[in-house]
Amino acid sequence: MALLSQPGLMADLARRGQIRPIDRAAGDLVRANYSATWRRLGTVDGRLYGVWFKAADKSTFWYSARAFRAAGVRRPPRTWPELLTAGRKLAAAGITPFSVAGGDGWTLTDWFENVYLRTAGPRRYRQLADHAIAWTHPSVKLALRRFATIFGDPALVGPTADALRTSFPQSVSRVFSGAPRSR
Repeated sequence: MALLSQPGLMADLARRGQIRPIDRAAGDLVRANYSATWRRLGTVDGRLYGVWFKAADKSTFWYSARAFRAAGVRRPPRTWPELLTAGRKLAAAGITPFSVAGGDGWTLTDWFENVYLRTAGPRRYRQLADHAIAWTHPSVKLALRRFATIFGDPALVGPTADALRTSFPQSVSRVFSGAPRSR
């Protein structure tokens, strides 16, 4: 048994014969208890290889309403340009806008996945996950450039070295402790 967090990795392992299908052992239970979408995510070439047991909404932006008020940001941003505008207002007020948990690599991959999905769309996202397009594909480069508009700007994330050492719990504390951490 393996706990895999990536459908693309599961597909690679299945196609290389490194994992075995579970149709006979779990197929009926999965069909009875999972929607078609979840079954499809556990299926490779028509065979069931996985069962999803956990999902998380890691696409949510958490923010400090107090910091927004202090910077004059009236409402949460809804678009990428609004996100950058709000970030710049926070920076101008002396508040580091984004608390990046770069010390825990998964947070950066989650950020990229979200940016890529919203930039390239679900079809390209699936192609990238399935290794049908290369990491040098123009859609990936575009998403990385967008990603860099935040992560490449020390005014928005603070010193790069600091962001790359920050753990996920530390990043949360920086947003929700007594006062948002300033630069």
